[in-house]
Amino acid sequence: MFARGFLVEGAKRRDNGGKRPLGHNFLGHDALRAGRALWWLYRWFPSVLSAIAILRPETIIRWHREGFQSYWRERSRKPVGRPRISAELRNLIGAMSRANHLWGAPHIHGELLKLGFTIAQSTVARYMYRGWPPSQGWRTFLTNHVDGIAAVDLFVLPTITFRLL
Repeated sequence: MFARGFLVEGAKRRDNGGKRPLGHNFLGHDALRAGRALWWLYRWFPSVLSAIAILRPETIIRWHREGFQSYWRERSRKPVGRPRISAELRNLIGAMSRANHLWGAPHIHGELLKLGFTIAQSTVARYMYRGWPPSQGWRTFLTNHVDGIAAVDLFVLPTITFRLL
């Protein structure tokens, strides 16, 4: 059978000085090491061949396919945990946060509870709109309001009685 041929091949290689026979495609270094181990095992215990199960390539491929199928069967099952919220509710949260951009998650969460939606505040925070532009800096504020600021008196004059004018 295959095991005897494998053992004989290993013995031939050893008798050939470890050189690979011409025109023979051997499996590689690991297979050579396994073949030597089987050869020595057979040499010491000849009855071991009846205990060794030799696998056919079809068996390995079948095992691989079954493992692949079971992996993807587990991956495609319904997820465990809290169910996802509907797209309608996600759109409502986004619309509320766009319309009232000063409202935070607690405020929108309270309004949704008043409307009858049972949802966590962290879920509301996850689906809020976050695309607001950054607020203006001081330089932009001053250039936008320079005419109103120029009319303000910023100087203080204390009098003798320490009153401010």
